[in-house]
Amino acid sequence: MKRNFYRIIYLFAFSPILLSCCKDDSDESNIIVNPVANFTILGGNEPAPHKVFLTNTSTGAASYIWEFGDGEFSYLTNPDHIFQEGGIYTISLTAANGAIQDTITKTVTILSRLTQVKLVQLVLTSFPELNNDTLWDQDGSPDVYFEIQDNSLSLLFRSGIKSDLQTPQLPAIYSTGLPYIFTSLSTTYYIKFCDYDDLSVSENMGGYYFPINTWVPGDGSEYPMEIIFESATYPLKFKLIIEWID
Repeated sequence: MKRNFYRIIYLFAFSPILLSCCKDDSDESNIIVNPVANFTILGGNEPAPHKVFLTNTSTGAASYIWEFGDGEFSYLTNPDHIFQEGGIYTISLTAANGAIQDTITKTVTILSRLTQVKLVQLVLTSFPELNNDTLWDQDGSPDVYFEIQDNSLSLLFRSGIKSDLQTPQLPAIYSTGLPYIFTSLSTTYYIKFCDYDDLSVSENMGGYYFPINTWVPGDGSEYPMEIIFESATYPLKFKLIIEWID
């Protein structure tokens, strides 16, 4: 009997502590953490179109909304974004935890789109060895040069001649007379190669039509420094070593 009496006294003595613990745990689970918005920017100071990468370093948030300053937005935690035109853009991040929000803004500079291309070198890597099933010259070694024409086939540039060019001598690098500047990215240009003939008309070895803006990186990646012209069914292959300028 006495043992049961002490057991009852023990339970009553410690029950406030147990109740207090339960009450404290319940209160802690209802505490709302105030969100603090923050982020870092990787990218910028490059010509449009340009992709920037955004890393969310916010704390205490359950959802996010990004506004990029160009009319676009995202709900992703760590988005990337392509700016299509140059300018100074204000990027806004709102971090929310329920009805409580915090917003931070930062700016990023995107340079204007590049409008011209400087041709520094042309590297010839393959050319047709036959002209309509016959050798170009009697010794089979053509005197190769190239021309740049506009879409009306007006001559814009003519290179120097690589005399008696043979396949083992490839790649052949053309740099004499360069650089040449393509002043329009939308104009369709034509680069053709010829076998020079001082006694008659030079023979056309083939070529490619192209507008430069075909190689403007729409996905926001870096502008290419080489433009490659090749086809699985066409023996004429070459590449342009270029620089983009504004």
